[in-house]
Formats: sequence, structure tokens, C-alpha cells
Amino acid sequence: MSVFLLAVAFIFGAIVGSFLNMLIWRLPREESIIFPPSHCPKCNARLHTIDLIPIFSYLILRGRCRYCGEKIEPRYLIVELSASILSLLLTYRFLIYEQEPLSLLLYLPFVYALIAILFIDLQHYIIPDELSFFTIGWGIAIDILKIVKGEEELLFGFLPPAILSAIVMGVLIVLIDFLGRKMFKKESMGGGDVKLSAGMGACLGWKNALLAFFLAVLVGALWGIYLIARRKKEWGTYLPFGPFLVVGSIIAIFFAPQIIDFYLTFAGFR
Repeated sequence: MSVFLLAVAFIFGAIVGSFLNMLIWRLPREESIIFPPSHCPKCNARLHTIDLIPIFSYLILRGRCRYCGEKIEPRYLIVELSASILSLLLTYRFLIYEQEPLSLLLYLPFVYALIAILFIDLQHYIIPDELSFFTIGWGIAIDILKIVKGEEELLFGFLPPAILSAIVMGVLIVLIDFLGRKMFKKESMGGGDVKLSAGMGACLGWKNALLAFFLAVLVGALWGIYLIARRKKEWGTYLPFGPFLVVGSIIAIFFAPQIIDFYLTFAGFR
């Protein structure tokens, strides 16, 4: 049964990954996600079933359009594989191992949104509001469902914890941006980072979201140092922060308890 569930999760993730590729292409260009039907971005030829099989179409066609022969970006395969693998890992962790179906219901759509955000921000330096607002709304919706099921309690008798966590993270990033502007005389965090951080708070809870933020800063700093050392970037060059928030969030989903426990032990609090 477990093998069957993992296989379904992998296939489902690949299908969603195909949809994410469409979002990654169309959202930054403000195109409809319904019309026109899937087509080659180079020659505009309408794609058919053989062209749209997640993962396999890219491999069968050897990464080239069947109609014009132009190279298909490897990103299409990477997105579909990422969605598949993360779906499999999340299903194993939260459905099979920990038996927490609501956690799986929370994290799957959240992670799918994060994948789209990562690739859009890398290429276009923007985080679409549609994806950020989705993560905020989804986190609050699942939190309310947990409250109804008795797995979560309202704060102060009326406030779902996810709303407070979203506010905390959003305000934190606004404050960091304010301090960055005062100290460095330039924008340090964009509006997209603020809304994504609020979504992280809603879906992860403020403690894990805060951990994800610090992980993002750490990974971003290390990556920046690497690029400067390799002379691929100069000091002060802008790097989109969204991808690092995505990486920090995914790490927190899987390893937050272990990382927090390690830090508390290392710092002498335990």
C-alpha cells in the first residue's frame, strides 16, 4: 500500500509540475492560464498529448520541440522532477510515517507554490501576488480546519494562529527592509518578499517561518560569497531573495525540529 501511495504521489507531482511550468511562463507575462492552450513558446505550435506527458515527453523528445526543433529549457524537466520528488517525500513523511494527513494537505500546495515562486523570481526578479496570497490564504484555511477538528486552538478566543504568524513575519520583513534602507540607502527587501514571508508564517507557523528566514539569509550569504569568489557577481549586486526563502522553507518543513533542537543544545539552553 505504501509503495502504491508513493507512486501515486510521484505521478501526481509530475502532473502538477507540468501545470507549474505553465504558471512560471504565463504569470510574469500576465497571460491567461486557460487560453490559449499549451503551445511551443518558440514556434507557437499547439502541443498535443505526446508533447505534454510530464517528464517523459522531455526525455522522449530529447529536450527539443517536435515541431520546430528548438531546444526546450531544462527548467521544464527540473520543475516536474522537483514537484514529483517533493510530493513523494512529503507523502512518505506526513502520510505514511507520521500519519498526519492535514499536514500533507497543508504542505503539498504550499510547496508547489514555492517551486513556481523560485523559478519566476530567479528569471524575472518578481514574486507574483497570486502565489503569495495563495500561500497566505491556504495556510489560514488549513489552520481553521485544524481548529474545527480540535487540533488547534484560537488565540485570545478569536484569532487563528496562522493569521498572527502571517502578520508577525510580514511585519518582521518590513522592519528589516526599513533598517536596510536606513543603513545602506537602498531597498533590501521587496514587497514580494514581504508577502511571501507572510505566507510562510501562515503555513509554517511563526517559529518555523523564522527559522526558514534565517536559513534563507545563511544560504543566500554563502551563495553570494561563492559567486563573488568565482567573479560571477560583484559586491553589492542584487540577488533575488525569494529563492532563498523557498529553500529555507522547504528545509524547515522537513528538518525544523532537528535544527532547533541542535541549536538549543549547541547554545547551551538544554
